[in-house]
Amino acid sequence: MNAFERAFLVHPEVFRAGLVFGLLAVTVSLLLREERARLRSLAILYSGSLFLRFVAELFHGTQMPVSGRTVAFVAVLLQGMAFVWFAVLAVFAFLRRVLRVQSPRILQDLALAVAMVTLLLFLFARNQVDVTGIVATSAVVTAVIGFALQDTLQNLVGGLALQLDGSISVGDWVVHGEIKGIVREITWRHTSVETRDGNTYIVPNSVLIKNPVMLEGKRPGDGFTRERRRLDFHVDRTLLPTDVLAAVRAGFEHDVPRGACDEPAPSVLLMRFGESYNEYQVRYWLSDLAIDDVVDSEVRSRIAYALHRAGIPLAVPAQTITITSGEDSARRAESGGLAERLAALEALPIFKALGPDEIAALAPRLSRAPYLAGETVVLQGDDVDHLYLLVKGRAEVRVAAPGVGELPIATITGPDLFGEMGVLTGDARRATVVALTELLCFTLSRSMFQEIMKKRPAIAEDFSRILAERERHLLSVLEGASDNRDLEDSQVRLLTRIRRFFGIDEDGGPPDRRDSKPG
Repeated sequence: MNAFERAFLVHPEVFRAGLVFGLLAVTVSLLLREERARLRSLAILYSGSLFLRFVAELFHGTQMPVSGRTVAFVAVLLQGMAFVWFAVLAVFAFLRRVLRVQSPRILQDLALAVAMVTLLLFLFARNQVDVTGIVATSAVVTAVIGFALQDTLQNLVGGLALQLDGSISVGDWVVHGEIKGIVREITWRHTSVETRDGNTYIVPNSVLIKNPVMLEGKRPGDGFTRERRRLDFHVDRTLLPTDVLAAVRAGFEHDVPRGACDEPAPSVLLMRFGESYNEYQVRYWLSDLAIDDVVDSEVRSRIAYALHRAGIPLAVPAQTITITSGEDSARRAESGGLAERLAALEALPIFKALGPDEIAALAPRLSRAPYLAGETVVLQGDDVDHLYLLVKGRAEVRVAAPGVGELPIATITGPDLFGEMGVLTGDARRATVVALTELLCFTLSRSMFQEIMKKRPAIAEDFSRILAERERHLLSVLEGASDNRDLEDSQVRLLTRIRRFFGIDEDGGPPDRRDSKPG
């Protein structure tokens, strides 16, 4: 009988153990895909034990029986290590998958190390090896090995310290020297930090615990991740700070960009006076540190759009030299803006009743109001001051209903208008309008609109028709009313309210306001 037959046929337990190992390997490979890399190491380890068993049988019946027993011992040790490794994987997989306990990787490594040492001591005792004698006679070797492994021991102790005190955890954003990123893994030797650029730094634990580390957005005892961000912008110092502060605050009044915190709300501050401009700062709290640049960009866009709506330009550096004539530039800007406003009025059929002269007189009085995608243009329940002429873009109309929350009821696409109900009747906003894309709007104040209504009372009929249609649609959504609701009666009722609100009599002219004289 050859060595192969003696190794695998005479000792059937070897065959049974190999079969069990194979079944375990297949099971773990299917259930724990993240552990497949370790399975390859286990397969190599177990293959090594089988090879050593074959080698041990080669020494059987030779003049070197001691060598055969030594090789056989190592083969059993490797086999036991493979099964111990499987057991540790199974225990921690059960904790992770069934009990939902996320244990740190270093704890799994330590459990594996303790199990391996226990296995080695068990095999020594089973084979009647004097462990005390080995330790006593190898004191010098132990000292040399300990000195050589002092850095490794420091890393091990450092990793244990990080895990035990919980000062740094997987998922924390840290700044360590020039390294800034998120902690992905803490092992017995190092801590992996992934930067926002996708690079990974391997920091030895001994280095990490000896140097200061800043935890971004994390405070002791606070389970929330939150970091305060500061964004500066400059405005010409000739403009009143109160106007600048009010304009930018209005940009964050109804909502904040995704990734920013609602509470504490963003704040706007005047930081210092410069030689040619004043320096302002927007401070907000960031909740998702992974998209800091994205949220910063959104906040800067909010600032720019809010200033633009208020007619406040960002400061031009003092060293910039303007070569063109100021009057020519202003004339060109005014001409371009006037053409844009004329186009906005002419694009809406409701203003067709106005003559060319009236359109030309009204256009300069429109205020330009661009909005960024995601911004709330008007909020349900707010007081009404302006009619919005949507020139370009797409917005969604939402209504908050009791018991169902906020419902989207319509989409407005330019050219169109909205906000007419409150301007024409004096009611508060009946719906919220949110920009789905970048919007270009012009606003017309109530006082200006009142002048139009008094000059052209017939335009009230066109607006009453629009109001009646939109009111019917709103009620059909909120109350489930039929679309067959009497549109004409609703239009008449709204027309009466519009005339009463603007002081227009039923004949289309202003009411008779002649003073009575004593008889």
